Amino acid sequence: MNIFDHVRPRPVEVVLTSVPWTITHIPLMAVSVLKSIALKNNRTCVGLDLNASVLNWSETHPFKNKLLDFFHNETYHPEIIDDLFSLYLNFAQVLLAHNPKIIGLSLFSYVSQTSARYICYFLKKLAPEVQIIIGGTGCFENLRGSSSFADELLNNQLIDCYIRGDGEKSFEAFLQGDYNYPGINKSNWAELSKDDIENFPAPDYDDYNFSQYKLKAVPLLGSRGCVRRCKFCDIIEYWTKYNYRSGENIFKEMLLQNQRYGIRVFKFQDSLINGSLKEYKILVKLLAEHNKNFPDNSFTWSSYFIFRPQSSFDEEWWKLTADSGAQWLNVGVESLAEEIRLHMGKNFNNKDLEFSLQMSKKYKIKILMLMITGYVTETEADIESAANWYREHVEYKDIIKIQLGGTLGIFPNTYLDRNKKELNIITFGPPYQKWNNTVTGSTPELRAQWQQYLFTTCKDLGYDMLDDIDNHYILELLMHGKN
Repeated sequence: MNIFDHVRPRPVEVVLTSVPWTITHIPLMAVSVLKSIALKNNRTCVGLDLNASVLNWSETHPFKNKLLDFFHNETYHPEIIDDLFSLYLNFAQVLLAHNPKIIGLSLFSYVSQTSARYICYFLKKLAPEVQIIIGGTGCFENLRGSSSFADELLNNQLIDCYIRGDGEKSFEAFLQGDYNYPGINKSNWAELSKDDIENFPAPDYDDYNFSQYKLKAVPLLGSRGCVRRCKFCDIIEYWTKYNYRSGENIFKEMLLQNQRYGIRVFKFQDSLINGSLKEYKILVKLLAEHNKNFPDNSFTWSSYFIFRPQSSFDEEWWKLTADSGAQWLNVGVESLAEEIRLHMGKNFNNKDLEFSLQMSKKYKIKILMLMITGYVTETEADIESAANWYREHVEYKDIIKIQLGGTLGIFPNTYLDRNKKELNIITFGPPYQKWNNTVTGSTPELRAQWQQYLFTTCKDLGYDMLDDIDNHYILELLMHGKN
């Protein structure tokens, strides 16, 4: 068995690849970003998305569910042992066939850790002289602090180095021999500046096989961090400053990737595309003009998005957003109670919500509403009020999908976690959804009942509902026309 027959080895100094298991319909971006950094530093490099090869292989495997059980839980089923041995051996061999000095493994989520262990083992057995470096959010419990997985591999000499946080500068420092740079085998890392993200070379997908993907789309990253200070979110703890590229800079990359690969569909990986309203308006103007002038090569895009007050985002900008090719906007509405939403840090009121939905409907822009059930101040009355909102707004059923997700979790490194006492919160997780409010009487069991009630209410009203799965994957499914 060799599922990597499409890879054509050539001698290079650096080989980079994604590590399974990540469910995605589009290319994983990290490898293409790091390849462009290697080329900038005059290193010959190949960047592969081998996760896609493994994903496609597993789809038709006779024991697919047992494979998934292994990838997610490292459960060993006799029927798949031989195939797994061949998979990881071949994975290592196809990387080493390029005769590299450095192999970089990108882990998108913790589910990649099982595969990474085996791949590193085979690489060190077959070619102990080759340097192995790992990185990505899948390597770490959180982006600051200890890392049991990365330290385990380092201490067992299965890797030579790990990189934490934004990898562009750290990886460049590694290639230049500066192993003391923040983020290299350390718990701290250096955030990128606006100049950094503006001036990095465009991601290089030349080694990707786009025929592997169900959705022919190019991922884009226009910013780091977030302009909001939501009390339940930890993004602002890791990226303490919101840095963003100019609209013109992003548009130039879209043109470049379109010229290179002929792809006209783009998926933004940002926490939000319109954090800088000034640059967002520049971007949608450029895209709208492009789509008007080149209808046979028009662009479409999907992204995370924040609703803004009508005073700063009026109908003109909703029309331009539609003309720019917006397909789906992933919006963290979170709560339909205005006072709860404002307590969270969401800076739009119910009039703004109503106006945004009216404009979305008028200009045929689809909205994925991301909701949280059981915020720390939420009560039974708030839940009933939310149910009534859904009953009173069925006219938006054709343009919105609703993801109730899980009930609220009190995650480390968030405002809610640091202010539990003032908020009358007692936690007893993980999982982080296990907490009580000693004043309101909110408990995990009660919040689960609230969520089921809202889900059933919305379903009965005819809304399209999405269950608790990864938001980025949801956006891919929507872009692909899956319900």
